[in-house]
Amino acid sequence: LHLCMVTVQHGAMLKMLAGQNAGVGRVNGVGVREFAGTGGARAALFATSMGLIVLMAATMVFEYTGVPNMHHSPLFFQISGGIFPLLLLAVARAGGGRYPATIAAATYTVIMLVMSWILALVPAVPMLAPIYNPITRLIPPGFPILLIVPALAIDLLHRRLTSRSDWLLAASVGVVFVLALLAVQWPFASFLLTLEQPNYLFGTGYWEYHARLGPWTRVFFDVPGYTWNQREMTGALDVPAMARAVGIAILLAVASSRLGIWWGEWMRRVRR
Repeated sequence: LHLCMVTVQHGAMLKMLAGQNAGVGRVNGVGVREFAGTGGARAALFATSMGLIVLMAATMVFEYTGVPNMHHSPLFFQISGGIFPLLLLAVARAGGGRYPATIAAATYTVIMLVMSWILALVPAVPMLAPIYNPITRLIPPGFPILLIVPALAIDLLHRRLTSRSDWLLAASVGVVFVLALLAVQWPFASFLLTLEQPNYLFGTGYWEYHARLGPWTRVFFDVPGYTWNQREMTGALDVPAMARAVGIAILLAVASSRLGIWWGEWMRRVRR
């Protein structure tokens, strides 16, 4: 089902892409394509369409990236580095305008926020035992990952390095994506876990009806060096282990970025 949704959305994206590419006027000195007439609108729609695919990709890995409790774990950064640079750099490569990757990330962010705020208002009662958490509303997906910050960095890097080696661009994007995500998501996740649960504005602290709530809902999962003894988290961050994990995430992000460049180059040639 998920693959079918992505395929349908990809078809819509290609339709916008064909219209966008037909309206290409010229390539300026920094490699940003300019459009006339309706080309600019189609370029924005193309970037928005990629934002929907970013949303679907985030949904596919929600188990590992969906709750802020996972946002200090090596797996979170490795999965994010392996998936999102592919999509964001592809749209930066093929998209028109100045900030296509940022528009795609903003689309994902806005939809996630709107879904969280709406679903948290819809009445719902669990009907399947066991019920340990008697919820009264639908569970929202939660606050989105702060992809908009590394997406902006990708747009800026692409404009500066688009005339250089593709491998240099892929390596730069891989490093910057992971480090930018680490810089913004690590403290933001810590902030989210300090909020009262549940928190409507940020969509955090909503747990399934079969979850036995306790202190574990306010700690991070699978952080190197920390242990959980059913009452509290103890230990200290294993910096060398975390550094190795971030290094692996960067390698995955570099590979993902290179695939994104190849895909973006193919999409640039799409015509009616």
